[in-house]
Amino acid sequence: MLAKKLKQIVVIAAITGLTAAFPMSAFAETKTSTHNATVHTSKQTHTVKSEKKSAESELANIEKSIERTKKLLEEAKVSKDQTKINKYEKKLKVLEATAKKLKAKIKSLK
Repeated sequence: MLAKKLKQIVVIAAITGLTAAFPMSAFAETKTSTHNATVHTSKQTHTVKSEKKSAESELANIEKSIERTKKLLEEAKVSKDQTKINKYEKKLKVLEATAKKLKAKIKSLK
């Protein structure tokens, strides 16, 4: 279930990034385009801010998942269930790698 949610979050972030990067003027019905540079700058600033906000909320969710996985890992270690220990260690590695990537992305957006 956690992996499913994580995939869903990553897909949503990817789609949001692609939509934000694609110029909406390509779909405009009129043949005129905005020549005012401030309009384009404010649109870019807005998309960067929304992308950063999205990445920060995604990072917060992943950090919560990391904490829950650590608790489950400790419980598995107490019960000495090796299959659960391996499962949670793998999940923890994936979550930490994803968190590291998101932190780098947020840092690059600043």
